[in-house]
Amino acid sequence: VDRFAAGYLLGHIPLATNSSFYVFGGISHFKGTFTRPDDSSITDKEEGGSFGAGYQINFGRTFGLNLEYARYIDQNNNRLTGYTLGAQVFF
Repeated sequence: VDRFAAGYLLGHIPLATNSSFYVFGGISHFKGTFTRPDDSSITDKEEGGSFGAGYQINFGRTFGLNLEYARYIDQNNNRLTGYTLGAQVFF
């Protein structure tokens, strides 16, 4: 991956006082160079709509975890998706 950038709008749906489900959508830009088995390479770039969803839980006022799925790019036979496990520290 040579370059990846994205911008999103995010909305949370509270499930309890310390957890929420969230969805997001926006736009992503991706540029990558791929090497074939014969050592030739292809450079490709894509831009398009992105979306995803996740779950966040906070453990007290200073620490939280989240699990997220995102579809970043799905155009011209190129699909970039990902799962993320994250930690947050509030101060």
